[in-house]
Amino acid sequence: MGVIVIGLAVLAGWAFGIEPFMTVLAGSIRMKSNTAVALICAAVALLIDWRHGAMWLRRLMAGVPLLFGAVTLFEYLTGMSVGIDQLFFLDHVQKIYPGRMAHLTAANLTAIGLALLCTSARPRWMATAQVLALGCGLSSLFAIVGYLFGVPVLYGSVNYTSMAFHTGVSFLLLSLGTLFIHPEVGLAAQFWSLSSGGVVARRLIPLAIVVPILLGAAFVQPGLNFGEMRLALALSVMTSVIAILALITSLSKSLSASDRQRRDAEHNSTMDDLTHIPNRRYFDRRLDEELNRSARSGSPLSLILLDIDHFKEVNDRYGHQGGDAALQWVASIAGSMLRSSSVFCRYGGEEFAIIVADATMSQAAAVAERVRAAIARSPWAPENLSLTISAGVAEGCTNDTPRSLVSRADQALYLAKRNGRDRVESLANGPREIKLVLATAI
Repeated sequence: MGVIVIGLAVLAGWAFGIEPFMTVLAGSIRMKSNTAVALICAAVALLIDWRHGAMWLRRLMAGVPLLFGAVTLFEYLTGMSVGIDQLFFLDHVQKIYPGRMAHLTAANLTAIGLALLCTSARPRWMATAQVLALGCGLSSLFAIVGYLFGVPVLYGSVNYTSMAFHTGVSFLLLSLGTLFIHPEVGLAAQFWSLSSGGVVARRLIPLAIVVPILLGAAFVQPGLNFGEMRLALALSVMTSVIAILALITSLSKSLSASDRQRRDAEHNSTMDDLTHIPNRRYFDRRLDEELNRSARSGSPLSLILLDIDHFKEVNDRYGHQGGDAALQWVASIAGSMLRSSSVFCRYGGEEFAIIVADATMSQAAAVAERVRAAIARSPWAPENLSLTISAGVAEGCTNDTPRSLVSRADQALYLAKRNGRDRVESLANGPREIKLVLATAI
C-alpha cells in the first residue's frame, strides 16, 4: 500500500504542478509519471497475489512495469524514442530525454516485472523471481545509500537523469514484498523458520542493513565529524562494530536459552510423568540405536520385559492412586538394582522394559532375577503387601528388528505368567526353543 500511496501522490503532483509531491526531497530528482504508473501496477500485482485474486489480472499488472522498463532500456540502447517518456504528462524541466526515467529505474522495473510474472508462474520459477527481486532490492538500497551519503553515482547517471529517492524506497518495498509474499518458499521460508537459523536471520539481517546505513548517514554530517571525513568513517566503523557485537552477544544469550528450552522439552517428551523414568518413545529410539550398535560391533544385546503380577487386583483394592504408587515403588526398586549402562523404561501400563547392553541372555536373565528377588523381599507399604513381578528375557540376533526382539521378550513374559508368575523366563533365538533360566544374583 505504501508504494501505491507514493505513486498516486507523484501523479497528483504531475497533474496539479505540486513540486514537493514529485520530488519528496526539496531540490531532489522528480519521479517520472510513467515510473509512478508502473510502480502502482507492480504494487497492485503484489496485492492481488496476496489476496489470491485473478491470475490474469495479476499478470496484466505485472506486465506494465516490465513493458515500461524494457521499452525505456530499448530507447537508451538504440537512441530512439517510441513516445512513452511523456505518455501521461509533458516534462518541461528535464532538457535531455524529457520525461524519461533513469537507466537504473528502467532496469529495476524490468527486473521487478519479471519477478512478479515468475511468482505467478510455475513453482520452479520461484527461484528466478527471488533472484530478480533480490537484485532489484540491492540496487535500490545502493540508491538510498547514495542519497544519504551524497554519492550521486550510486543512484543514477551524471549525463542524463537519476533515480529519485522515493523511487528507490518504492523499489525496496516492492522487492521485500516479492521476496516475502510466499512465506513457505525461498528466503522467506528460511527467514520465518523456527530453527536457530531462522532466529539468527530475523535478528541480524534487518539490523545489519539498517544500523550501518543510519550511523554512516549521521556521521557524514559536518556537525558530528567536525569537517573531517576520515573521522566520520572511523566513528561509523567503530559504532557499527559496537552495535554488532552487542547484538551478537544478545543473540547468543537468546539462542542459549532457546537451546536449553528445547533440550528440556525434548527431555520431558521422553520421560514418564508418573514414574520419572524414560517412556515408550525413548525406549523405541534407544532399542533401535542399541540394535544397530550391536550389529556393527558384534557385541551381545538382551531385552527384559517386566510386568507387575495381579496389578488389576491392586487397582481394585487400593484404587488408581494406589496403583500409581505401586508403579512408582516398583520403578524405584528396579532402577536401584541396575547398572547405569542399562536402559530402564516404562513400556506401558504396568509393564517395564530394560535394555541390557553387552549382555548375553543368561547374563540378562540374572539381572532380571536380581530385580525380581529385590521386589519380592521388599513389602509394599499398604498393609505390608508383597508385590511380585514376572519377567521375560530375549537376546538379540543378527537379523533382529526392534519389533522381533520385543516380540520374543513378550513371549517369554507370557510364559512366565503361564508358569505361575513371580519368575523369570527366557526365550532363545532358536525356533520355539523355550527354557527356564534359574539364575542367581550377580
